[in-house]
Amino acid sequence: MTYYDRLNEFYRKNAEKPLPPTSQLLMLHILQLNNELGNPGVIECSDGKLREITQLSKQSITDGKRRLKNGGYLDFKVSKERKVTIYQLPGEIKPQNICSPEVQDVWLKCEGETLRGGVALGLVDLEKLYGTKKLIEAIIVASQANTRDRLSFNFVRAVLRNMVKSPDKGNDYGEDDDLV
Repeated sequence: MTYYDRLNEFYRKNAEKPLPPTSQLLMLHILQLNNELGNPGVIECSDGKLREITQLSKQSITDGKRRLKNGGYLDFKVSKERKVTIYQLPGEIKPQNICSPEVQDVWLKCEGETLRGGVALGLVDLEKLYGTKKLIEAIIVASQANTRDRLSFNFVRAVLRNMVKSPDKGNDYGEDDDLV
């Protein structure tokens, strides 16, 4: 399902049996996070991150998640060990195309370009090749050296390749090696 398919399905279901405004807001932000991550259908996000994005209270987030699950809008399970909620949206699921929540979080914090299609798959591939820690380090270094509005995948890939080529010499961006 595309982002617009998911939005249309949400609006259709909500028109039949309206959710409270806080639940609607929560669902729209979950759909947006899913879209930013390349529309995988399965996303991980902490309640703290949702509170930050939506400005809802902890109780409103908890109630909203329960209403969304009971209404069939999504399913979720809480991972206490990783301190995140794993959301599963109905429809086509491609879990193999999801980078780790740590990479997702750093990418969003560093204002990376929207994670769709090739960008999402590219980050997954880079994480598999170089590991989570090295990719996060490259994202942070690239973000600090970035001069454009959005951090691009190609720039992160170039920084990562440069870091791997000369690990003992540091990098050309003037950053320390122990960022993460």
